[in-house]
Amino acid sequence: MKYILVALIALQVSTVFADNSSGCGMGWKVTKSMTTSGSSTRTTTNGTFSNTFGMTSGTSGCDYHSLVLQDKNKLHFMESNLIPMKYEVAVGSGERLDAFGMMMGCKQESLGHFKSVMKKNTPQIFGHNNSPSVIIEEMEKIISTDSSLGVGCLI
Repeated sequence: MKYILVALIALQVSTVFADNSSGCGMGWKVTKSMTTSGSSTRTTTNGTFSNTFGMTSGTSGCDYHSLVLQDKNKLHFMESNLIPMKYEVAVGSGERLDAFGMMMGCKQESLGHFKSVMKKNTPQIFGHNNSPSVIIEEMEKIISTDSSLGVGCLI
């Protein structure tokens, strides 16, 4: 009975991992077969030729995923505005900081609190590293730990 239960659970879980991908990457050039062996061949091919970057960045015939697009937009914005953003975060106001707050998913009514929390945490945000990606990660951590911003911003 125990083995039957384990088998049933395994079958249900396997449907979660079914191959319903968009059909992109080097592996799809090798085979379009929707069988387990076809999926395995695609996975091996994609892993061998290390085209994960192409699959997530919109090349290799793949669509951009919305999460990748959002992260790219934030990263591009931070890279382009790093110096003024440091100033605006430190003083707790500015057009760029407002725009970035909106990019972080903050509602209009939460922007005032967003700016004051970022100002208060300026040393944490910019202290460790000047890498735009690290700065964004720090800001996201701060948002997720603040009870008001956790509700008012959708990162």
